[in-house]
Amino acid sequence: VTALIAQGKDQGLDMSLLSAVLRINHSQPEEILKLARKHRPSLQGARVTVLGLAFKPDTDDIRESPAFPVLRLFREQGAVLTAFDPIAKPVEHEAMRGVTLANSTLDAVRDAEIVVLVTRWDEFRQLPQMFKNLNLSPLVIDGRRVLSPADFAVYEGIGR
Repeated sequence: VTALIAQGKDQGLDMSLLSAVLRINHSQPEEILKLARKHRPSLQGARVTVLGLAFKPDTDDIRESPAFPVLRLFREQGAVLTAFDPIAKPVEHEAMRGVTLANSTLDAVRDAEIVVLVTRWDEFRQLPQMFKNLNLSPLVIDGRRVLSPADFAVYEGIGR
């Protein structure tokens, strides 16, 4: 992203829009934390699941993954963390310190009080049915606006 800004400046382009997008992207983890605290002011001991560790779906690329800052912020608040990604398994990454890596979406959400969707994997669209089948109603924070708020008892979406 930094390279894109430099390239744009080299070509004489106004980079204010790209800079604004970058500022918004960097503020997303704090926004997610803010939405969680709206429902649970203290996150100490909260069971939080982060879904999606890859930078984007259908890849195992974790470079600049938006999940890592989210995990760090929740860890700083004392949350008990679980994460799942269908392909990416970054067990050695610093951001995964103290995070339980689940084997499936079901294992990841079964005991969660808060579920944060970070990457748009198609299988995460099955959450409403999964929650219904298991009689679960965690707070769902949809960081990608791919889920319908009407499908969840407690829903927060970035930009909604």
